Amino acid sequence: MLKVMAFLVKKQGLDTGDLIDYYETHHVPLILSLAPAPTTYKRNYLVRDATTSGPDDFDIVTELVFPDRPAYQSWVSASTRPDPASPTTK
Repeated sequence: MLKVMAFLVKKQGLDTGDLIDYYETHHVPLILSLAPAPTTYKRNYLVRDATTSGPDDFDIVTELVFPDRPAYQSWVSASTRPDPASPTTK
């Protein structure tokens, strides 16, 4: 098993609710359309209250789990190829 954790930061000034809505309705479907779904694809959003001060280190923790390194490498290749509609690149 190979687990990949991503710590993502939202654009400055973007409301957390808007971030969650965009990520779930645009980003997640896009990622899932480019390559087969990982074994696990979890998203955790940090929701802060008005009393929180200081810089935000990250706003989303994403966890991707793959059965092994070759499955991960295949997923990366599929999700980053120049023409997602074609199975191979030339």
